[in-house]
Amino acid sequence: MAVSDENILNAFAKIQEAWPEFEGENIHDVQKQLEMKGVKALIHDGSTTPPPSSIGTDAAVWIQDVWLYPGLEDQVLGIPARGRWHPDRAKTGWPELVGTPFKEAAKIITAEQLGVKVVYGPEGFIRLQDYRLDRVFLDDDKTGNVALVPRLG
Repeated sequence: MAVSDENILNAFAKIQEAWPEFEGENIHDVQKQLEMKGVKALIHDGSTTPPPSSIGTDAAVWIQDVWLYPGLEDQVLGIPARGRWHPDRAKTGWPELVGTPFKEAAKIITAEQLGVKVVYGPEGFIRLQDYRLDRVFLDDDKTGNVALVPRLG
């Protein structure tokens, strides 16, 4: 019996894809908890090179990997999710978005940083003082473009 693309997609639809409850938790504790559930969890080492070739070389295996990104004091940065390895995922800012229309920048940020909320306003707007890994401040200029480097916070 041949396996169809639809059968593969249905099988993956039943697999948990993300763990928002682990955002901000200790990265090593989260890795242990995921592995106890049978999920291969890897901690990003901060390099910008591709992940090791022994990990996830087969596409079906690759999308099963969960990459954990360390933030402040070994907290999980962002929401852990399957197939989310990215060389810049652990960054806290998006300097390349300065000058980009703010709505387009917000879409890029939310696509790269799963679960983050973009808070935007005019350049230099007042920010809340609590630091949060699920929030990005985005300042726009009078033309509607990003004026300052968007940052987590």
